Amino acid sequence: MLIIRSGKYKNKRLKEVDPSITRPSKDIVKLGLFNIIGKRIINSSFLDLYGGSGQIGLEALSKGAKKVIINDSSLKAYKVILENRDITLKSKVSDNLDDFNKISITNLKDIDFIKKYENNLFDIIFLDPPYLYNNEKEILSLLYKYELANENSLIFIEKDSELDISLANDYNIKKYKYGRSLLFLLSLKKDDNSKDIRKID
Repeated sequence: MLIIRSGKYKNKRLKEVDPSITRPSKDIVKLGLFNIIGKRIINSSFLDLYGGSGQIGLEALSKGAKKVIINDSSLKAYKVILENRDITLKSKVSDNLDDFNKISITNLKDIDFIKKYENNLFDIIFLDPPYLYNNEKEILSLLYKYELANENSLIFIEKDSELDISLANDYNIKKYKYGRSLLFLLSLKKDDNSKDIRKID
């Protein structure tokens, strides 16, 4: 069962996506993620590039993000995210209706999304890619190249395996373990002598 755990929409129950399409983030990982983010979620811009059910982005909105985009390349997942947005936000309370303007749902492949949203800078980016997906290095470089992220952005990656160790050349990386799930927090190193990853093709 998926539930928004905190914020103005606490205890809203959400629909799940077929597990053959996507895996939902476990509650313990979601709680860990937002504990790490802390008050930085307030008035932040938040991107969930592989949205699944949309629970992470909706939790971000519930906790005070001012702009949330949830993307998923699966049409079935996209439709579930739309349903969960409506479940969460549809209310007679005008405040909730205003939140419709703060959230966008898209149905694009990850690279297509990044190119389409060039120059839309996000404070926080969450990446929970599909099983056996090991393209994080390219996606990260594209996020910076197309200026969806900068040195002040927090980027989280959820996986059940380790990251490519070469990423440590360009990023500060912290690892958090929740059972079998791993959550990585990455931020761009601010060393002037390091290579500019935005120039990676």
